[in-house]
Amino acid sequence: MYEQEISMKPQLIILGLTVFFTVSTALHCQEIRQSDITDIAEELAGELAGDEDDPESAVSFLERLQELAENPVPINSAGENELSRLFFLTDFQIRALRDHIKSTGSILSLYEIASIPGFDRRTAEIMSHLIIIGEAGSRVDLKSKAMSRTFSNFIIKPSVSDNNCPGSAWKILVRHKTEKGPYTAGFTCEKDPGEKFLSGSPPLPDFFSAYVAFSGRGLVRKVIAGDYSAKFGQGTALNTGFHTGIPLTAAGYFPSRSEIRPYTSVDENNFFRGAACELASGKAGLSLFVSHNRIDATTEYSNDSSILFIKSLYKTGLHNTPATILKKDAIAETAYGANLSLNFTRVTTGMNFHRTVLSLPFIDSATTAEKLFDFSGRRKDILSAYYTASPGRSLLFGELSYGGNKKYALVQGFTLRPSGRLTINGLYRYYSPGFGGLHSRGPGVSSSASNEEGILGNFTFEAARYLFISAGYDLCRHPWLRYRTSFPSLSKRYEVKLKYLPHDKLNIEMSYNYRSSVNNEKKEQGIAGRKSTSCGTFKTVFRYSQEKDLSLNFRIDCKAVRESGSRGYLMSQDLIYRFRSLPLTFWSRFCIFSTDDWDSRLYVYEYDLLYSYSIPAFSREGTRMYLMTEWNFSSFVRIRLKYSLTSFHDNIPSENTDELRMQLSIRF
Repeated sequence: MYEQEISMKPQLIILGLTVFFTVSTALHCQEIRQSDITDIAEELAGELAGDEDDPESAVSFLERLQELAENPVPINSAGENELSRLFFLTDFQIRALRDHIKSTGSILSLYEIASIPGFDRRTAEIMSHLIIIGEAGSRVDLKSKAMSRTFSNFIIKPSVSDNNCPGSAWKILVRHKTEKGPYTAGFTCEKDPGEKFLSGSPPLPDFFSAYVAFSGRGLVRKVIAGDYSAKFGQGTALNTGFHTGIPLTAAGYFPSRSEIRPYTSVDENNFFRGAACELASGKAGLSLFVSHNRIDATTEYSNDSSILFIKSLYKTGLHNTPATILKKDAIAETAYGANLSLNFTRVTTGMNFHRTVLSLPFIDSATTAEKLFDFSGRRKDILSAYYTASPGRSLLFGELSYGGNKKYALVQGFTLRPSGRLTINGLYRYYSPGFGGLHSRGPGVSSSASNEEGILGNFTFEAARYLFISAGYDLCRHPWLRYRTSFPSLSKRYEVKLKYLPHDKLNIEMSYNYRSSVNNEKKEQGIAGRKSTSCGTFKTVFRYSQEKDLSLNFRIDCKAVRESGSRGYLMSQDLIYRFRSLPLTFWSRFCIFSTDDWDSRLYVYEYDLLYSYSIPAFSREGTRMYLMTEWNFSSFVRIRLKYSLTSFHDNIPSENTDELRMQLSIRF
């Protein structure tokens, strides 16, 4: 199949783009190395959000990492709240960093960070672009004058067209942010393919979000008016921020840092719209919030047409057909609550209460066994209490939430650091069937935050110089029925990972991941049977960097589904090149994949536009290639272009799917 002739049109497009930007950039030779920061941010986002169960988390990771790159943390003068902006560090690492500065004085180099218990060279390298080593007085305050940034994304698939949709095939995203001292304001607007860009009265984009925020250091720490997100404790009660699932071999878990922050993502339902404030005095903190927002849902009338109720929530945010347009903003959601926290030297505790009231009710689903415990009615109250403690060389954290009707959630975890080379983690979680509100997203393998009980353990060990071994095992029980499983079920996962870092230029990783679960077995008649599904994935990654101009990444993935015998293979080669005398960077990939069916599909994170993500699922037999280029006109204007082509060779003639992405970023 690979000998099938492929159209020359995509190759000519890539060649034309390359020639155009190479010639044009010869006129603009100013040296700008923002791509160094971008590569680190995107690589870390790929590692953290690489779990195929929750790929959209990469968007939130990229946003926060880019904010850190633009406003680094002055590490030697920063307090605990400022250090916590390095959100990818665990509470144990934050405490170890703070204690090291107190006991030995200011940090002078990255090598010193790598030697602190809980850190390694790779973590120090990532932090190098996100921190300032030096005294606070040497820092240039970039917020002393107003700074604005606007960027626009335009995405289209030329080979795909649908004239039945009311809007164009373009996906358009515009985001703006202005900062002046402690004040910040911004907006986000987006349309998906097939949606109208402007509609309604007054005419607005399909999705429009805006905010105004103030950050201070006195009694009033933060005030936000407009759209915002909130997370308190472990998120079992309330979390409209990013949800990371449970990484099997992470050195630690994302800590229970409570926060409210302006909303800048494009999930059209999982955010608050109203006002929120954060107050602090001494060791006490208080957060208050109120929201009134319209969200998408499918509504129906009862059999006697006397009651209009919510049949289900609609979460995709796509409104490009008459049926999906009717679901847009179908119900109103009013939410309000408070969070009280106490911060001591080694212990943080807090309590949170919030209430959600819907304009229409959910009806009692007792007639359907799978939905026996689901929420019914219009009002939902959740109360939670959480803590984080760091006795000695350990970290303890937990949260207990109660949602009424004997439905609760419990999370308890720990991190032990018995030596500088060994980290041990454990996590237990239990979510009652039917627990959770519209914005409950605690740690777990399920995004619904209900009907789950599990225990996880892992460790990371520096077995030898430059050699790191990680392993993790998770056992999860679902005590009630769930989607595609008409009985209580059990699932398990484990992973073993080796990482070898002989020097700054070479990074070698090898990992094996195994997953198993039990689902319904389809039958033409009678009760559904039980079917076990298990698969193992072996991955090898080689990363080589020649100075800062050339980076090569080579990856091989092999996946096997045991019951069906399905197999999947993938091999990809990435190249990143930065011109020394030109403000131009190229990213490229060529990937070959072959899978027997959808069950043996493979996922690979790839570089994309700023604040965007791309984690395509590869199945069938074919190739994927892309070329992306970034051109800095000046320190104020930057353009990215990405062209990708996926070809399937298991049919005659071959199927080609291409996509063009463009981004314009302006800073002034």
